[in-house]
Amino acid sequence: MLMEIFLAAAQLGALFVGHRQGGIFFRDAVPKVFHQFQAFGATQFEERCEFSFHSGRNIIYRTGFASEETRRVKQANANNSCLCLRCPQFNGSNMSRKIFIGTDSGATTAKFSAVWENGEAVSTKLLQRPTEKGRDAVISTWIGGITEFLAQNNLDWSQVCGVGLAIPGPYERYGVLGKSANLPATFTGWDVHADYGAALSKKAGRPLKLSMINDGHSGGVAEARIARGDKKLSVLMLMPGSGLGSAYIGQDGLPLTGQTLTAMETAHMAAPLHLFGLPGKPIPCGCGKNWGCVEPYTTISGLSYLLADKLLKYPDHDLAKSTASPKEKVLSLRNLAQKGDALALEIFDFQARAMGYHVANLVTLLDPGIVVIGGGLMDIEVTTPEFRARYLRTIHETAAPYLWPVQRDTIKIVPAVLGELSQAIGAALVALYQAQRS
Repeated sequence: MLMEIFLAAAQLGALFVGHRQGGIFFRDAVPKVFHQFQAFGATQFEERCEFSFHSGRNIIYRTGFASEETRRVKQANANNSCLCLRCPQFNGSNMSRKIFIGTDSGATTAKFSAVWENGEAVSTKLLQRPTEKGRDAVISTWIGGITEFLAQNNLDWSQVCGVGLAIPGPYERYGVLGKSANLPATFTGWDVHADYGAALSKKAGRPLKLSMINDGHSGGVAEARIARGDKKLSVLMLMPGSGLGSAYIGQDGLPLTGQTLTAMETAHMAAPLHLFGLPGKPIPCGCGKNWGCVEPYTTISGLSYLLADKLLKYPDHDLAKSTASPKEKVLSLRNLAQKGDALALEIFDFQARAMGYHVANLVTLLDPGIVVIGGGLMDIEVTTPEFRARYLRTIHETAAPYLWPVQRDTIKIVPAVLGELSQAIGAALVALYQAQRS
């Protein structure tokens, strides 16, 4: 079996090529998943290649696993465990192992995950359940989701040593939800920490420590663990989507939360508008500030304004003649950019430059070792490698002139890799890290 696997790896090796350019790591080509590698105790070959690149190790896969990875895979096989966050775990004697649960909850859905004591993910399979209306119904969904996750992975409540909850802010104080645009109005003032903590302890039949974290910060915790590998580096994460999520993860693996738990709301910092070259007043932001927040210049929230401006240059573009709604037009831009549409590419190039200026500001302030870019523009299912490389390269080229020379030479800008799993895994990691510190 080993010989068959390495022969397959040798045949595929020429496809696994990567390079480093201007502080950014790229994979030039990655084939489909090959499940036979799991028989050797390894993850899918594509994911192991990706993990090594995004952890900052400049490993080039040409004839199978690099020597370091071979050692890690053999050790994982011998110990009936896995040393890579993205690898699926063996079924073995899991019932004796301690775990930490992560719950990621929004207004309509909740996601569940867990990590072992060494910080590795129990599973990379997404378990997602709709949340019902009302506080009691939501907590019932969370408890039921954890129970289902444990059953799916041959685990038991007796193994749970802590739970993390990732949930949108702001908070009135730790554990108490404030008024949020992303949660029902009835959740305002809810001491979710007390109620969920009590339900967890009742279900487990013993006290269970509950740790709460802003959902954006939680995703940063999980992505930071992959991005820095075994190095003690701080990580800045930016996640452009409908809005702009931000997180700063220290060398201890925990996020910067601030005195009022609202730190790193960087979406609502003032953008350097004089560098953007756009006419008129600042694009309005949903937060109500009028100084020109970064968010509408880097996310979906401001695309309608950027599109209207760009259509002045392209009056014969199909979108100028389209009868689709403004929202439909905006949401079509990402797909058009993958096809090389000039208008769409110019808009995303602008957003990448705006993000580059933002990165420069934050790197000047926080001095991270790595910047991770997440969000839908980094989604490998819907964007091309060329598009992602262009976006990251533009960010780096824009930020570089504003960085100190030592930062310019060392900063890495890499794409996020965990997708929808990041916040649940991050919540589980926070529960683990808090337990390790106590």
